[in-house]
Amino acid sequence: MLPRLPDIFVPLTEKRRLSAAAAAASDHKSPVAAFLRAELRRARFCAEPEFPAHTAVMNGPLRYRIDWGPDSASCRVVYSEDFSGNDDEIPLLSPLGVALLGLRAGERMPFFTQDRGFRLLTVVEAEPAERPQHSAGALGSSKPISQAIPMEALS
Repeated sequence: MLPRLPDIFVPLTEKRRLSAAAAAASDHKSPVAAFLRAELRRARFCAEPEFPAHTAVMNGPLRYRIDWGPDSASCRVVYSEDFSGNDDEIPLLSPLGVALLGLRAGERMPFFTQDRGFRLLTVVEAEPAERPQHSAGALGSSKPISQAIPMEALS
């Protein structure tokens, strides 16, 4: 009997972009396209209030372990168009990127790589992605609007 795959959780706000990434991966005959589509089919898309804590999300800092190796340094899964090649980035369209998506800390997930075969992934730690800071001030200033624009200019 095959082991049961862990539940995966994805923010509802990412559903459209992830679906588009899966479609583009299929169009370009990416070797992970089928894996990503399968994971999206079994994902639970959750609104923020119901979203489980410590879940690997796009652009969220995380650490993981492969097989029984050491824990990774802090890194994040990024969309292909956001991938710059930095050591702390894992492209979504990689076996590891797809396997990490939606796993909670402590969960394990098997995944396959062409060079090493089946591997076992464990999420050690996962945090939410940082939200962009929306400025309360004018024109991108972090000052309150009353300090960013002289009061005389408002009258």
